[in-house]
Amino acid sequence: MGTTDNNIVDLELDLSPIRKKSIRVDGDDNRILYLNTSDMNIVARMNDLYPKLKELAEDTTKELPKSDSMEKEFADMAEHFTDIDKRMREIMDELFDGNVSDVCAPSGNMYDIINGGFRYEFILDSLLNLYSDSIEKETKKIQKRIQSHTDKYTKGGKRK
Repeated sequence: MGTTDNNIVDLELDLSPIRKKSIRVDGDDNRILYLNTSDMNIVARMNDLYPKLKELAEDTTKELPKSDSMEKEFADMAEHFTDIDKRMREIMDELFDGNVSDVCAPSGNMYDIINGGFRYEFILDSLLNLYSDSIEKETKKIQKRIQSHTDKYTKGGKRK
């Protein structure tokens, strides 16, 4: 470490431990998702996106107007499902700060039914569990490190 002109510290900061996890989707080496599962900002993003998710849930269940023509009803239904799929993809990508929608659902719709739920629910549950596990694991490391420094000042610790 040295200094440069204007008292600016010249320091190389290695943040390489902050690496994105590689997640292979459906065993397909062409569908790799890269996520920073220790990103605490996911909580803020979820908070910001919650109103959009709620609005989208309401739009998903709204009844479409009836038409005299079956062709018009199918066209309206197709447009409706295309719109909610597009909006859910945007929310998922923003929430996880990555291209989750294209990697996890390259074809089909985010509202395709999988094991009694929608595709997006399965993706959300799976990925949020990864974040939860990763953050919990890292938090335990922090607690252990802090404990090692504070033991000598607490009951049972040795004082110097």
